[in-house]
Amino acid sequence: MPSTTTLGPAQQPHLSPAKLAEEIGRAYLSLHATIQNHASSVFFGGTGKQQVIVQEAWLVGILTRLLLNGTTADYAAIFQSLNFQGTNWDFSWIRTLNGTANSASKKIARAVFEEALTSGNLPANSNNLADHLKGNGASVEIISSKLSPKRRPVQGGKVAYIALRGSTGSHATATTPHVKIGNKTSNVGEVQVLEVHPVGKQRRYRDMERRGLILEAPLENPLDIVIVMQHYGDISSQAEVQLNW
Repeated sequence: MPSTTTLGPAQQPHLSPAKLAEEIGRAYLSLHATIQNHASSVFFGGTGKQQVIVQEAWLVGILTRLLLNGTTADYAAIFQSLNFQGTNWDFSWIRTLNGTANSASKKIARAVFEEALTSGNLPANSNNLADHLKGNGASVEIISSKLSPKRRPVQGGKVAYIALRGSTGSHATATTPHVKIGNKTSNVGEVQVLEVHPVGKQRRYRDMERRGLILEAPLENPLDIVIVMQHYGDISSQAEVQLNW
């Protein structure tokens, strides 16, 4: 199932500045000792290799873990369990980190590192965080609901369809004609819902991305859509879904 990380209030006492600095230092030294190929890495590389977005996301993940779990972390063990040692931290594969891709990549990287460093587990279907940031295992929920007499989605009887990156599938919505995008995996930023076979300008179903879309005439039945998922560094992937209503 797609998931997003929602943090509540701090569960541990706040640290003094000196203790916080000591803890960050422990995590940093463990990171340096764990990863390979420092010179080409986003953490320790030279000009053109380091990426502040990833460095800040890693730090936010460490700080979040401290808030939730205190100072008992064995950082070397955590990084090993997340396969930091087997990850290629050379991110030359990105398209760009400028413009809108910058803010989107910040949100994605923060979500990915917070989720991984607080749980100590790799995301489902990914062997390392670099591949996950590229979009490996990405998915988006389509939530379909019944309609009330006032044509509003009702709370009960919702059906979730998982659109997995690279998939082509179908979803029956005859009794649940209100459809909208739901949860998404941590490596997905913006989601666009577009028509599959445009004649002229490609139509974007913005209502489905926001408050929801009611499947009814004059929409085509079945309605073929493509879900475009945004990933780190302006990389994208898609899934095609046929909505049968």
